[in-house]
Amino acid sequence: MTGFLHFYRWGLEMKYNMGLYFSGLVFMKAISDAVAGRFAMDTLILMEMLLVCMAFASVESALFPRHREQTYLRRNTMLWVLLAHLAFPGGAAVMGWFTPTPWWMLLILLLTFETSLAAMWFGFHVALKQDSRQLNRRLQQYQNRI
Repeated sequence: MTGFLHFYRWGLEMKYNMGLYFSGLVFMKAISDAVAGRFAMDTLILMEMLLVCMAFASVESALFPRHREQTYLRRNTMLWVLLAHLAFPGGAAVMGWFTPTPWWMLLILLLTFETSLAAMWFGFHVALKQDSRQLNRRLQQYQNRI
């Protein structure tokens, strides 16, 4: 039963990040399409985006487990950045998610992607982990007093 609960909890956590990535992609696709005069999205493109987001969020959850201290934080962060660039700008280029789009819109999309990636990193390693680090320090101080 604990294996099932562990898998279920992992799925819930992974799905949250997958949803954030997918929402961001769909939002940027809607803006890009509106600039190009299109106001409908292909279901196939949405499915491709969803699968890429799911795969990336799955790998991300393995690189940054939520309830464990990070042993290889720098290495995993560099790998995460590399994989993010392969998954999202790479996926967009290979699968044609944002074509035809003017060059300036592609630049805006890339800048938005980089800003969003930095915000996710900040969320993982500063905002979400700050409470854990503080609690661990206090526990260590309490254990040292005993």
